[in-house]
Amino acid sequence: MSDFPKIAGIGIDACAIARMEAQLSKPHFLERLFVKEELEYIQMKAIPAESLAALYAAKEAALKAFGLGLGAIPFIDIVVSHDESGRPFYAMRGAALETLAGGKMHLSLTHEGGLAIAMAVLERSGA
Repeated sequence: MSDFPKIAGIGIDACAIARMEAQLSKPHFLERLFVKEELEYIQMKAIPAESLAALYAAKEAALKAFGLGLGAIPFIDIVVSHDESGRPFYAMRGAALETLAGGKMHLSLTHEGGLAIAMAVLERSGA
């Protein structure tokens, strides 16, 4: 039988944009949870708090897709990047990359009505 990919986990998270608005002025919070490239991306957006909330939700959604709780993997190891068209994707490193173990994590982000929402789908090879 062929080695088809299978969904091994899904995760969804919502984050209030207003909650992240207050965090924009807290360097300790930002530097503990986000890498330089993520912070640069957030700052270039018209509404930085929207993007901050979306990236935060993406990190929590990834943990849920892995089947892990908060603190199991440092947020800084779950990196959200964007391709030339703006499509978000995970660029895992450290403990997150080890946990991914050759699998693939898909990501979708949206924000509307004061909320940012992220959905993560973990795909692994399987028979």
